[in-house]
Amino acid sequence: MRGLMMVDLDGTLYSTDAPYYRLAEELAAYIPASTRDDFLRRVHLHFSGQRPIPFGDNWDAVTRLALTYEARPEGWLMAFERTREAMVASDMLDPLPQPVTRFFQWAGSQIRLVLVTNTPAAVAIPVLTRLQAWPLFHWISFAAQKPAGLFRLAHEAWDGPINPCRTLSIGDHYDQDIGWPYRWGWTTAHISPRRQRPGPTTFRAPTLEILLPALYDWVRALPAADGAPVKHPLT
Repeated sequence: MRGLMMVDLDGTLYSTDAPYYRLAEELAAYIPASTRDDFLRRVHLHFSGQRPIPFGDNWDAVTRLALTYEARPEGWLMAFERTREAMVASDMLDPLPQPVTRFFQWAGSQIRLVLVTNTPAAVAIPVLTRLQAWPLFHWISFAAQKPAGLFRLAHEAWDGPINPCRTLSIGDHYDQDIGWPYRWGWTTAHISPRRQRPGPTTFRAPTLEILLPALYDWVRALPAADGAPVKHPLT
């Protein structure tokens, strides 16, 4: 196999902030009325870049901020579920941009593409359908238990020892998608819409689309395939 690219879903394959604003609105119902408006104002300041919140990803940012406003935790699961339902039942998510789709179609003929998400299948499948991303990956792993799950899945994808120089992890959550793979010697690409720099990475950009030239170059620079097939059944 020539190479392996492992791609995150939430916050990586879509770049709009609308889902996070929707989560903030849902969580606001569990925040005391006296501070609810201030919470939503702080959410806006974060996403406008005026007062960014240190975070693992944007879901993290909203929930951490809600905690500082004494949000009651008993309804959080429902808040997330309602947000997910809204993501696929409205125009909150558009299909992937054509340049991103074309890149994955081309890269899939050169290397193995694996989508790895910590989101359960029941939640992630409607999002993938909305993004029209299903056909782009050779293999999709749900509830992957990243970051540790990344290593196990990479080993399975390589069908033996991992070649770190030919393995790339793309994601927006630094701890789950970037930090450990970087330590393992992989190439890493951090999607950071707020341009935060929590640690080292090979590439960093605010959106996946902006990162495409570097990803094209990375794939083109890989040595020739070793004879192992790229395509394999979706599991």
